[in-house]
Amino acid sequence: MHIWESQINTSVPLDHRTTTIAQIFYAISIVSVTGTVLASPWISPIYSTEAAEPVPSSGPNPKRAIHLRGINNSVFVTGLTYTVFWCLLQLLLQQPVKAIPVLLILLQIISSIAHFSLDKTLHEQWVAAMQFLGMAGHFGLGNTNSIASLDVARAYIGISGYSTALSSIMLFFITYGSDLFLYLGMVVYISVKDGDDISTLRQLKWSYNLEKMIALPCLLPLLINSVALTSYTIVLLLMRNHLFVWSVFSPKYIYACGATICTYVGVFILAMTAVYNCVVFSFRTRNYNDKSL
Repeated sequence: MHIWESQINTSVPLDHRTTTIAQIFYAISIVSVTGTVLASPWISPIYSTEAAEPVPSSGPNPKRAIHLRGINNSVFVTGLTYTVFWCLLQLLLQQPVKAIPVLLILLQIISSIAHFSLDKTLHEQWVAAMQFLGMAGHFGLGNTNSIASLDVARAYIGISGYSTALSSIMLFFITYGSDLFLYLGMVVYISVKDGDDISTLRQLKWSYNLEKMIALPCLLPLLINSVALTSYTIVLLLMRNHLFVWSVFSPKYIYACGATICTYVGVFILAMTAVYNCVVFSFRTRNYNDKSL
């Protein structure tokens, strides 16, 4: 609120308290997100009361049924932390007038997760819808295909001195805030899309569960982005002698390259979150089974 008041009242110059408040928020966000990501798989229960019953001895090896609710809860808490702190970061970095679009994107994520999680057959449609919603939100937050629309001044919020690296990262967060918002929301999606227990020996393999969690949310955005980037590249090559090649086509291609980086970053966060959770739960499950023998 202090930063927003300083931004609205332009007659009063920004003081050092504004930078300090922003830096405190950055520190709290980094510590909270990192702590949640690292600690959540270790404190979530491996087995539930229902899953504590051993599998009938008629199978090849009587093992306890692994209950996926623990790992789903861990990924859900991690994804929720991602989404909430990213939303707060956007409220800090974006202009105050863009607070309502950020809120609408958040509500769209929540409502879509609640809707599509009820129907297990709509996973492909949900991922595609979230991908295009992030692309639409890019323009909904005031961005265009012109370099002039970049809000360079707000990239220095919380930075006490000139830093090309930090300001570039902040500018990337501001420009592609909606796109990354939806990728972080997909972390919540992979935790609610399938809550069934897994008790067969083939499904006891964590590689099978990992593939089931992240295959579609990772491959479909990469496919859509690859098609878009390839199309823009072909158009740019065909229009290389056009009069507006530097004022229209080249800026659009720069934005397309930035969207590609955004896609890679979002898919990397999504994949690493799932991989880390599966590795930790696999380690804890192995230790639990060794101790129970």
